[in-house]
Amino acid sequence: MTTSEDFLAGLTDVLELESEACLDDEFRDYDEWDSLMFLSLVTHLRDSYGLELTPELFETIDTWEDIYNKLPQ
Repeated sequence: MTTSEDFLAGLTDVLELESEACLDDEFRDYDEWDSLMFLSLVTHLRDSYGLELTPELFETIDTWEDIYNKLPQ
């Protein structure tokens, strides 16, 4: 099982965030949030966790914690 700390560290690295991600961050509010960051997120979640971030799922999440809670156990 992935810890929340490992999950956030991976996001910070893959998405090249300037500061470490926090579970309660609303990622759409990031200044750097754009389509390239979205594609990087989709690829990272699929390759690292086997989570397919479908458009339907994406509409139901707002924070990193929302995504973390969807990770396969």
